[in-house]
Amino acid sequence: MFTGHVCPWRGLTGISCPLCGGTRATAAMLHGHLLEAATFNMAAPLALLLATSNALVWITENLSGRRFIADRTWGRLWMWAGAAFLGAWLVKLVILVVSGHGDPALAS
Repeated sequence: MFTGHVCPWRGLTGISCPLCGGTRATAAMLHGHLLEAATFNMAAPLALLLATSNALVWITENLSGRRFIADRTWGRLWMWAGAAFLGAWLVKLVILVVSGHGDPALAS
């Protein structure tokens, strides 16, 4: 039964989803704590790097009027980022949950 958590997956299953820990990871990155961010969500630093580079290229392309990177390349990069989130989730489940060390994303 749903327990009232913000994450419906966590509320139903009791384990974190691929995006759990993302808010705390983002807060840690904004304070310059990349290793701490990776403990909350291992793929969050990758997503920040990809989003930042995507924004910088988009701004540069729009200001210069030239195309530097094809749209399909960005689509592939975001697809790989999604795969990284799922991979990081699986690693978290195996290492932290199955080994009994707990899940930092679930800490209150």
